[in-house]
Amino acid sequence: MRENSNYWVDIYDPSSVLTDANELLFAYTFLGELAYAQYKFPSRMDSDQVTRIAEMVATKYERWDKVSGNPELGPLQGFGG
Repeated sequence: MRENSNYWVDIYDPSSVLTDANELLFAYTFLGELAYAQYKFPSRMDSDQVTRIAEMVATKYERWDKVSGNPELGPLQGFGG
């Protein structure tokens, strides 16, 4: 359910779902359909964090089909399963 239909993106605190995440965004199309969902994880030059996040997301949802970006430098995106 939309939090506020005046904006394209609703932002939530996902810490109860994925403990290391600090934002969960749901973006919508002009027709109000879900366009994408995005978790955000803060990092400070922690190259092992990508592996930990991938494993955490895989246990909650499923493994990423594709990864884009540089795990050593960021930003990094994992796509669907």
